[in-house]
Amino acid sequence: MGINSTHNSQDDRIDPICGMIGTIPAHGHYFCCPHCIEKYEKKYQSEKSSYREKLPAIALVSILIIGGVFCLVQNQFMTYFMGIVLIGLSSLKLWDWDGFSKSFQKYDVIAKRNSAYAKAYPIMEMLIGIALILQIFVLNVAAALIVLIGISTIGVVQSIVTKKEIECACMGSKIKVPMTSLTLVENGIMLVMAISLIIPFKVGF
Repeated sequence: MGINSTHNSQDDRIDPICGMIGTIPAHGHYFCCPHCIEKYEKKYQSEKSSYREKLPAIALVSILIIGGVFCLVQNQFMTYFMGIVLIGLSSLKLWDWDGFSKSFQKYDVIAKRNSAYAKAYPIMEMLIGIALILQIFVLNVAAALIVLIGISTIGVVQSIVTKKEIECACMGSKIKVPMTSLTLVENGIMLVMAISLIIPFKVGF
């Protein structure tokens, strides 16, 4: 009985970082040395920070899904919804134009070779948004948007596949959003909505 109690007590004191028996209590665990405590704190803070960084992207994807599904079900309002979203995103990019341009050039296949394209991207995005709200040349504008998002998506896929740790410029450079699969989901939703402007289809329940 005494041997089992000693064994269980030692198990409770295992350092979560190195696996050794810990003697220093901290953060609800026992650690063998201050270095392991420091590593634990860095890991814990990194996980919390990573979740916080993803919140803007999660919020944007949620808005796109809810708004997009609503527009498809109602079979209307899509141009207005997309126009508002595009103007909002382009405004965030223009908030720090130079910062966006530098971030965008790190992964976009055209922006890497042509800085003028990176500078022009938010302007094109805003003009497309305005045109959609005003219902001007909707088919042509939707086609241009598909091309724009499609090109951007190529760079996003390349970055995710090669596991580059870079920030996504989708919401400008002031809002720090890591390049993750959420970026790909966002682009995919935008593509589907743009295609629905050219090839209308109704979702019913």
